[in-house]
Amino acid sequence: MPQTETAADPDVPAFADELRVVMAWLRAALLQLHAGSGLPSTRPQEVSRRLGLNKNLTWKVSRIIGASDPFEAVSHVPGTAGMQILLDAFVAGGARPEDVGAVRDAMKSFDALIALHAGDRATLDLLVASHGPRGGRAELLLSARQKAFLGNSSTFGVQARLQFSTAILAPADDGRRADYIQFSGLLGLRRLRPDVRWMVTRHFVFHDDGSPLPGSFGEPLDPRGPLDGVPLLRDFCSRPLPKLEIVQDGVERQVELPGGPVGNTAALDVVYGIMARSAVSAYRTPEDTIAQIGCTLVTPVEALQFDLLVHEDMPWDAPEPALFSRLDGSRLVNLASSLDRNRLELVEDVTDLGPGLAALATPEMPRYTELVALALQRGGWDAARFRGYRITMRVPPIPTSLFYYWDLAEDAPAG
Repeated sequence: MPQTETAADPDVPAFADELRVVMAWLRAALLQLHAGSGLPSTRPQEVSRRLGLNKNLTWKVSRIIGASDPFEAVSHVPGTAGMQILLDAFVAGGARPEDVGAVRDAMKSFDALIALHAGDRATLDLLVASHGPRGGRAELLLSARQKAFLGNSSTFGVQARLQFSTAILAPADDGRRADYIQFSGLLGLRRLRPDVRWMVTRHFVFHDDGSPLPGSFGEPLDPRGPLDGVPLLRDFCSRPLPKLEIVQDGVERQVELPGGPVGNTAALDVVYGIMARSAVSAYRTPEDTIAQIGCTLVTPVEALQFDLLVHEDMPWDAPEPALFSRLDGSRLVNLASSLDRNRLELVEDVTDLGPGLAALATPEMPRYTELVALALQRGGWDAARFRGYRITMRVPPIPTSLFYYWDLAEDAPAG
């Protein structure tokens, strides 16, 4: 969380500083209200029973009093009606007028904080999410993303249950470059309007300066070749097979779904994959200093799973994650020159899945391990020699790009 904050107006306290003061005041007032009434603030069920209050209300108040971080406590502050019910019950229970008045004054300061810095409670929660503890931010961000998912589904007329993407990297025969496999998909993809034409995915491989790598599109992972130009993995797609179209423009190749039937009865599972031998450098070069593997998020989806499998002989450290906004319309996100440009907060962690296939199983896609095994077999590789990494996100924001990245090693072996 930010260590310091400067107010736009020197005569107005910075948001974070004022929130700390107001929440400390409210916490102290509620604590004194309980103590003066002879009620245990740490036992909300007893307070509920003795004052005839809703258990959820007394639980919230107990969480405010017990919170060590003021930002964490904000979400538990009752609304105006709830606080009035609480204070009326304390008054009926014999609370001292000065204790009740102290809580009312603290709530007036809380309401003034909202009016000055946010305008409404919903916006206050968003402000708090950017300052508070990571767990609290994750909860608030998820709530905001769930609302955005519904709004984006309605706006764009399409949604899916799951987006997944898996990249596999292994040393090429020359020891200086890397072989590359990536397969991806949208499961439960459904149109909400019949006229929707939707970009299912885009694929590009580039140097640090954004220039394309020649021949980087590779070949279809399915040995039967492409279907209508699309590298579908037929055995993992829904039936009848999805009708897709390729749109290629220089450094970028897009796979698009044309308009068609709507709803559950026309839902699709679209899975596709490519393989490229000696596709990228395994070591630092004048053109490349950072390796990055990404997936583009443009479809409203309920969940995302992004996996990276790296061969044990690759000279790389564990990857770092990064999430970038694409609202500026940029076609490429280049970490080598724009590490902070458009970067979004990512509260999700990378999970180290260890070697082999055992930890890759996922309830979101029952045949996923089978698909990974097929890809490794196609590459001619032993699964036991790969370490897996995973990022999962609920209702990821769009349009964005999610990356794994790491610094390339300095020296390639001689020979």
